[in-house]
Amino acid sequence: MGKTKKVGISGRFGARYGSKLRKQWRDITSKQKGITKCPKCNTKLPNMREFVGVWHCKKCGATWTGGSWESATARGKESHRIAIRMAREASEAEQNPASTIKK
Repeated sequence: MGKTKKVGISGRFGARYGSKLRKQWRDITSKQKGITKCPKCNTKLPNMREFVGVWHCKKCGATWTGGSWESATARGKESHRIAIRMAREASEAEQNPASTIKK
């Protein structure tokens, strides 16, 4: 049997199901089973998907929500970044109450 350098894991389907569907399936599967970073311990491991949208780290045991096929979606990353910024601004406002007064 030949090597599947281009088709990757979707080579098991052969000529069935059409090339577009095989490419989509290959991309989704590689994201789902690939190495991701745990948000708690920051280790790069193949995190385990428990069920749709719920992910689990094998090392530290952390459980978090994410996308159906990815452990973190673009919208989730954006929300996390906004939450961190708002928390930082709130802590700065507590330390310097005079600097937050707008003229």
